[in-house]
Amino acid sequence: MASRFASFIRSLSIVWLLALAGPAFAEEGPGTAAVRRANESVRALIEQKAEPGSAAEKRLASEISSRLEGFLDVEGLGERALDKHWKTLNAAQRKEYLKLLRELVEGNYVKAMRSNTHYEVRYLKEEEKEGTRRVSTELQFERNGRPE
Repeated sequence: MASRFASFIRSLSIVWLLALAGPAFAEEGPGTAAVRRANESVRALIEQKAEPGSAAEKRLASEISSRLEGFLDVEGLGERALDKHWKTLNAAQRKEYLKLLRELVEGNYVKAMRSNTHYEVRYLKEEEKEGTRRVSTELQFERNGRPE
């Protein structure tokens, strides 16, 4: 009886471990792979600490901007953020809004570069809708050894 119970517990443990490990073995789609590569390349740049205001920091900030343009759709993000108000803006207003939004996003990356911030990106899901791929991610920040 005891060996049957031990066998049952062992089988249950294996099933439980496989259930937990399942998502780790799932193949990621092309959108998730692209976002992961872009995030890793930006992270590598952020981890290069340069003296604030130096030529090296400006070079890094410029490189980060170039990498972000390759995978971050600021125009689409800006349009979705404004929702129905987007249509009320004229071309000059849209251009200015997108310029400011891009500067804000890029400024946050430079801020991260200057701070003692570590982060982990979790890739939650990928979905395709109307010919567009959307990758859902979650960021977990740690600054000076404390979660934020």
